[in-house]
Amino acid sequence: GANFYGGTLNGLFKSSNFGFNWEQSEFHNVPVYSLLNTGSLMFAGTGGNGIYKSINSGQNWTKTSMIAFYVPCLAQNGSTIFAGADNGVQYSTDNGLTWNETSFTNEIVFSMAFIGSTVFAGGGYGFHISTNGGLNWTATAFHEVCLSLVMNGNNLYAGTYNGVFYSTNNAATWTQTSLTNETVNALVINGSTFVAGTNFDGVFISTNSGANWTQTSLNDKDVYSLTVNNGVIYAGTVGSGIYISTNNGQTWIQKNQGLGNQSIYGLLIANGNIYSGTEANGVWKRSISDIIGIRQISEQVPDNFKLNQNYPNPFNPSTTIEYSILKSGKVKLVVYDITGKNVRTLVDQIQSPGIYQFDFNASQLTSGVYFYKLESGGFTDVKKMFLVK
Repeated sequence: GANFYGGTLNGLFKSSNFGFNWEQSEFHNVPVYSLLNTGSLMFAGTGGNGIYKSINSGQNWTKTSMIAFYVPCLAQNGSTIFAGADNGVQYSTDNGLTWNETSFTNEIVFSMAFIGSTVFAGGGYGFHISTNGGLNWTATAFHEVCLSLVMNGNNLYAGTYNGVFYSTNNAATWTQTSLTNETVNALVINGSTFVAGTNFDGVFISTNSGANWTQTSLNDKDVYSLTVNNGVIYAGTVGSGIYISTNNGQTWIQKNQGLGNQSIYGLLIANGNIYSGTEANGVWKRSISDIIGIRQISEQVPDNFKLNQNYPNPFNPSTTIEYSILKSGKVKLVVYDITGKNVRTLVDQIQSPGIYQFDFNASQLTSGVYFYKLESGGFTDVKKMFLVK
């Protein structure tokens, strides 16, 4: 899509401990608007200085030969890397060593998608298509500003300043969906659910291929970036950090521990981590297993509230905490150290009846005795666990 992976005013940052203490990489003082992970390499599209490449997950960066001022989109199709920039589309077939211009020039490109050797590009003045791997381009009759793109089979969906459109014939004709009058910054598909991130009105979902849309409870945020991983939806907002949903957008949990209420202009999942591009504090990284944590394993109403003993116990560095919720209401699950200090709030939200598990990653904690406390509906219970490193 057109997610601006890694937008920042101060370059890229790296972390070696899942997002609690951060250090700046050598690549700094350059705005970064897009990130791409190809497996062994990472690429960063900047504002004002082309594209940089890293061979060690962002620790060190080298400027490539790509010439452009603004690079809001990076994408990969097979062994070819594409860059959508303020001067059109460029591509590299040698891992970014050299870059080639295409016939698509003099127009900013926000988003790209692929069907085999057919390449689609959404720009500031409409939609273009290439049938020969990006060498030659043809403008289509679709003249909406295309901020985001997603493929569903061979069907194209485009997020614009005027909602979501779709095409079933390789962009020859377009039909507007019922999501109109919304600026759609990001589009993703989670299973069979379409997810749209908008300005001002948060996240919308569609369960019938875009025919009808429903606004989710995340309804008052500017959502500039979306990504999905293993059924979990991640939303990057302006001024409110990151929200996640484990139930297709029905409910959302804010996940800003160690991050704060920053503006998130890009989200990227790679190598077991989630990378978030912030407005003014670079790119932050956190373990996926650490940020997900909670999941509902049964919707069956239990006989009572219950907090189970964690397992394994002792543990290093991860353990699972299971608990049962009898009635809908506020649930709070907190970990304390031996002095009674709150070292991690795991759950602080309204939950429906059912059985839940939280995968607690204690990589940042020292060995010792910890306590975890569940509070909900007047029920309180505390249990002890042992971290042994």
